[in-house]
Amino acid sequence: MCYLLVKIQNETGARPGRKVKIINLGLDPEEAVAMGLEIEKVEKSGRKKGVASYVDPVWEGWLQQYRVELNAMSTPQFIAWLEGKIQLYG
Repeated sequence: MCYLLVKIQNETGARPGRKVKIINLGLDPEEAVAMGLEIEKVEKSGRKKGVASYVDPVWEGWLQQYRVELNAMSTPQFIAWLEGKIQLYG
């Protein structure tokens, strides 16, 4: 999880008891592959790319070599996908 989100989610000395729920609406790799979106090969940089802690280790390895951009979807496809994600959480 991104450092900033962790800082926002956790309570601080200035704001004890803070309760913020973070919901992942991101495009997960297995979802992108199932949708048949264009997969891009990532250039090797010699450094391991950061991957969120909730990502399955199999997909973590995949993300070291490949990526899928949100703009791989058409606008109508993206809107339908995003609305579907939001509807999961009411």
